[in-house]
Amino acid sequence: MKYLSLLALCLTGLIVHTAPAAAGLDLANQQEIALQDLDLDHNGRITREEAGTYMFFYFDYDGNESLSRGEYGKERPVTLLPYDGEGITFIDLDHDGTDDGTDFTIDSFLAKVMVDEYDPENGKIEAKDVIGTGYLKADTDRSKYIELDEWLKIYARHATKKGNLPPKAANEDRYRD
Repeated sequence: MKYLSLLALCLTGLIVHTAPAAAGLDLANQQEIALQDLDLDHNGRITREEAGTYMFFYFDYDGNESLSRGEYGKERPVTLLPYDGEGITFIDLDHDGTDDGTDFTIDSFLAKVMVDEYDPENGKIEAKDVIGTGYLKADTDRSKYIELDEWLKIYARHATKKGNLPPKAANEDRYRD
């Protein structure tokens, strides 16, 4: 009986299942990026993968953990908030093994997270500017949506093309979780 009641609540929409972990990012109305928000696992370090994950959810307007063609092509305003000095000990957005520091302008931040094109007068970016490929090519499983795993693989490949290679000492403690 308990299960039938739960099923009835789910079917009527009174109980909604929400996704766990980084998927809990709701950035649909986000207009500004705070550097410390990129530390998704809250360990004081910001990695390229965390930046890529954050940028994926930045474009996921409906919060369904996938990018539709409309979301992929929609421009998002982007403003970088100054770092507030709390909690971040190491930032490596370009995955070169060195600390990038915390003093970023919007241009230097977007360059580090591999945004290809950015018009400061427009102040907006599209998802394709972040991973550098078209929608159909990014949808590698042909599901008609781009999921986070597809995004991160392409994001890493795009970064490699731009010269951001993993450091030779990638087994250092700061790269282990």
